[in-house]
Amino acid sequence: MGLDYPTLLAAMSFTIIPLAAVFFVDKLRRPADDAGRYWSLTFVSAVLCSVAYYVSGSSHDIWWSVAVGNAAMVLTLGSVWMGCRAFNGRRPFVLGVGAVALLVGVVSALPSHDGSRWAGAPEKMLGLALFSVLVVAESLRPRLRRFAGAWVLAGTLAVHGVYVVLRSLAYLVAGPGHPLFEGVFGSAGATGINLVLVVLGGAGIIAIRVQDARRGLSRRDPSGARERVLGAKAFDQLARRRLTELPRAAFLVGTIDLLGELRGAYGVAHGRELQRTLTRLVVRDAPAGAVIGVDGDRWLLMFGADDASESLEPLLATAHRLATALHREYETQTTGIDDASSASFGVVVAAGVPYEELLTAASAALVRDADSVRGRIAVGAVGTCAIA
Repeated sequence: MGLDYPTLLAAMSFTIIPLAAVFFVDKLRRPADDAGRYWSLTFVSAVLCSVAYYVSGSSHDIWWSVAVGNAAMVLTLGSVWMGCRAFNGRRPFVLGVGAVALLVGVVSALPSHDGSRWAGAPEKMLGLALFSVLVVAESLRPRLRRFAGAWVLAGTLAVHGVYVVLRSLAYLVAGPGHPLFEGVFGSAGATGINLVLVVLGGAGIIAIRVQDARRGLSRRDPSGARERVLGAKAFDQLARRRLTELPRAAFLVGTIDLLGELRGAYGVAHGRELQRTLTRLVVRDAPAGAVIGVDGDRWLLMFGADDASESLEPLLATAHRLATALHREYETQTTGIDDASSASFGVVVAAGVPYEELLTAASAALVRDADSVRGRIAVGAVGTCAIA
């Protein structure tokens, strides 16, 4: 037995709200970005749409609920498209999307000879088909198509677009009262399709953001094996094992200067993005075969060093390169913040030294002069002469 129309509307409402909650919790953990703002509008308008249609289904299609629901539904897909364009670094047409949604809402508020339920239906379906096609096209552009969530979004909206076009043709040719239209393209069937759209489309957007946050946090070594950023415990275990294979080890501990103050001034999400940026740079620039880890506000790096007196130089060069790259990346991506960020490093090179001593020496070098000097690269005293 199929589900009736009110039950499907209630199911859609209870499906959207948890997805929206997951999205907004994830959004609070990140700095504000244009794509996130427009996709926030997607979830807000989707919730508004489901509530309006639920009111419509429970009140014999009162005119204002139909108008609000139709406009919100068009705005939902329009904001998905705007978010995709912003993610691709392209200008979102905010006024155009707003005008289309407003037009659908106004037309839906006018009397219809098919009844208030179908007021503005042709305009709504045209708007949905238009934005479905635009989302598919934008999802397959170079940047977005690297993400699995974008393919889910494109596939979902492609099917939805075909369904909306067929439904529009059936509406114009047969009318909403025809048995064929009611049986195949009626309100219950359309709501079921919309429920699938909400689940897959919402999951696709969330997946894009999660995958984007993890981008650059892994790489392939020369043999093709994937190297990932490890947590503190996993780094500890792998570093200890790797030390037994290395005749001479280089060890770096790094952190962002004044990270606590930056969090307090610009928000936790800003500090987290700085840490993520530095970690990506470490993954990109670390020598092949290096062990990379994160321990709270610090990142850790260990790799084999040449058994030569100059072996400290590549280590210092790596630290300088990371510090410069972070500063450049920060200036490029950040607007409205005057204080440029810097990173400090404690480094040590030693042979035949236990893991604990390497970590302790590099950590002690890191905090040396921390209150007075930013952008430090301090060398620890294990296995070599201390350098201030």
